[in-house]
Amino acid sequence: MNTYPLLVASLLVAPSLAVAQTSSAGSTEPVIAPAATTPADARPSVADKSWSLSIGPTARHYFSTDLRDTPGSFSLSRVGAEADFGLNLGEGWRLGVGLEGDVSIYDFDGATALIPGAGGEPFDDVYTVRAVPRLSHRLDDKWSYTIGGILEMSGESGADVGESISGGGLFSVRYRFNENFSLSGGIGAKSSLSDSAFVFPLLGVEWQITEKLRFETRGLGAALTLTLSEQWSVALEAEYDRHEFRLDDSRAAAREGVVRDSRLPIGLSATYSPTPTIDLTVRGGVVAWQQFRIENRDGVEISERRSDPAGFVGGNVTFRF
Repeated sequence: MNTYPLLVASLLVAPSLAVAQTSSAGSTEPVIAPAATTPADARPSVADKSWSLSIGPTARHYFSTDLRDTPGSFSLSRVGAEADFGLNLGEGWRLGVGLEGDVSIYDFDGATALIPGAGGEPFDDVYTVRAVPRLSHRLDDKWSYTIGGILEMSGESGADVGESISGGGLFSVRYRFNENFSLSGGIGAKSSLSDSAFVFPLLGVEWQITEKLRFETRGLGAALTLTLSEQWSVALEAEYDRHEFRLDDSRAAAREGVVRDSRLPIGLSATYSPTPTIDLTVRGGVVAWQQFRIENRDGVEISERRSDPAGFVGGNVTFRF
């Protein structure tokens, strides 16, 4: 397995709630949780509010690309919605809950080698729901910490719900050096659909380089953002995107098996904010690395295939209250 994208991902763990897993081969493969994070909730600009709510739709399309060293090609469209609620409990405490749901619509053409005997379309649409509760405590103007959890269900429409659930948690500490620079670090764990839990370190960076230029990690990603005006900003973005999901029982070779779809998109985004409470974002770029790993329900590898680089476009709308 190519370990370079996994190394990149480990360096991009942000002050948002992120969890990781291991494959049966023992490689580390992180998974991103909703991007509303606990250390960020402890910032004075957020924690001083009695409550906050953000919500909005998301969409992304990955253009068709060929599988390497095997027949077939595929494209992917993913649509969903995200929401995050925060409540100030007083005495520096803040409770938060992040919710995220999406459907991944795969379009395969002649991909006969991913799951032997499954034909050219190895799996159908995939549905994912994720909840991320968290509790943050701001000790003073510099120190804060977070306890968080994650509960996720992901699988084909016919997959067993109970076998499609995974979960985990983390503990993270954030230190604010000054108004322009903060670091966070901690430890977390998450179960896998086919393996035991994995314990992993977390690292986050928030750096206001100049008045208009900011670097920050976001989940298993990072962004360098340039503010052009009160309404416009552009960003260079990279992220490690990984979906793990349960198959149904319709394929003899992979009955109730597990698929890990991992990728590394790199691109540019532009955000327009017509009001202080609405953001409209469009983005596009290239998937520099992508890989499918398919296992049976016992964690034994059935196949592992990479694809050629491919372009992507997407966008999201965020409403804040």
